[in-house]
Amino acid sequence: MSTVVEPAVPAPPAGRGAAGRRRAVRLVWVHGLSSFCWGMVYPYTAIFLARDPGVGTSGAGLYFATAGIANVAVAVVLALGWWRPTTTWLGVLGNGASVLGYASVVAVGSPAGAVAAGALVGLGQGAFLAAIVPTVGALLDEQDRRSVFALRYAVLNGTLAAGAMVTGLLTLVVPPERLLVWLFPVTAAGYLPLVVLQVRLRHEVARAEALATAADAADADGHGRTGARWSPLRLVRACAWLIALQLVAYLVGFSQFESTAPLAVDRLLDVPLVWVSVMLGVNTASIVVLQAPVTRLLGRFPVRTGLRVTMLAWAAAYLLLAATAHATTPVVVGGLLLFAVLFALGECAYSCTFHPWLLATVPERELVRATATANSMMGVGLAGGPLLGVALVQTGAVPLWTVLAGLAVVGSFVALGAPGRTDLAPEPARAGPAGAGRLWAVSRARARR
Repeated sequence: MSTVVEPAVPAPPAGRGAAGRRRAVRLVWVHGLSSFCWGMVYPYTAIFLARDPGVGTSGAGLYFATAGIANVAVAVVLALGWWRPTTTWLGVLGNGASVLGYASVVAVGSPAGAVAAGALVGLGQGAFLAAIVPTVGALLDEQDRRSVFALRYAVLNGTLAAGAMVTGLLTLVVPPERLLVWLFPVTAAGYLPLVVLQVRLRHEVARAEALATAADAADADGHGRTGARWSPLRLVRACAWLIALQLVAYLVGFSQFESTAPLAVDRLLDVPLVWVSVMLGVNTASIVVLQAPVTRLLGRFPVRTGLRVTMLAWAAAYLLLAATAHATTPVVVGGLLLFAVLFALGECAYSCTFHPWLLATVPERELVRATATANSMMGVGLAGGPLLGVALVQTGAVPLWTVLAGLAVVGSFVALGAPGRTDLAPEPARAGPAGAGRLWAVSRARARR
């Protein structure tokens, strides 16, 4: 009697499959808790610091400038490989710095204290943002990444807006100065569950990353030897289109919505300032409603298509504002609200395409450095975008929005030229987690090079 030996079936990477997806979704919702707590203070931080006699407006400016510089500094140090912590401990250290930073805001008292608190918050954000994408990616199979990153974006936007709304309602009954003294410690505490969960997941994440790195090495040389760490030049060359698109997205898109659009409503549109809050609310609600169907639809197309949709949706939104800027008040308000919806459409397309593209571009062992490199461009865009917007506001509504629309169209060509493994194909729909609505998972097709 002959014996048939079945070939060994390799086990899936630890932490992946259905269990890995559940862990990743849990991490997304715990991240949402910290986002909710941050939302309670982020619109009011500048006001709180500026009203402190020992800090003043200049001290508040120092706080934000220091946070931005520290954020970019962390990204640069990680991208150059000067600091190489594990993904989990990078995230833990980042959130720990955020805990200390937000807890110290209430005791700032001077410009020097504002610099110290800003440095802690900026270091925390820079470290955590570099860690969270590789951490979530390590827990997921490739076919789950697009839907979970889409969920993450919707959760973070919804919780951030909810936190700001809660504080806004509380200020109706409690003076802001008294309220914020308590809310900053609450915000700091909101990061602690994220620290605990990251520590609990450290073994699953480490095993998944080790197996993925071994697979990368085996694909590279056929013998399973560990691949050499990429040089900074090779990393930048591999991520060049990612870097360019991240810069354009934050320079022309996100920073303009957050800073220039409210300023333009105040300075250039003849409507009450309350419509700024309504615009932000419509944008957040649109993201929550549109994220699932947009993710499902774009799952049928290459990632580069989704990124072009992002830029073209933003261009259309800007042109709409240019066309309605000098119309009657009802038309101006209607254009402003439709602008918020179109901008949300672009954000939804971006959220479900950019990070899956990043995860497919570099080996697992280089994800932290690649994410940090992309985040450095986010910092540059968030710093330069408001300066660009303020300069354009001086030219009037039509030139402002027309120039931004043109820059967004240029960004669509950056997305069109993106090389690498960017094709995704759809998979049958699967129900999302409770309370998150129905999201859609996609599986990766054979990559075209």
